[in-house]
Amino acid sequence: MAKVNVKMPEDFLLKVSRLADQTDVIVPKVLEVGGAVVLERSRSKAICAW
Repeated sequence: MAKVNVKMPEDFLLKVSRLADQTDVIVPKVLEVGGAVVLERSRSKAICAW
């Protein structure tokens, strides 16, 4: 079995840990923005068969 060890900068980890207090605010925004990207990409890849 492979094993991976990833080290992150301490300042980054501290910033991420602070986000936990704002999860209810952040998650809806992330989903909305991410959904817009997926929608646009899907539309650009769609092939019209008409």
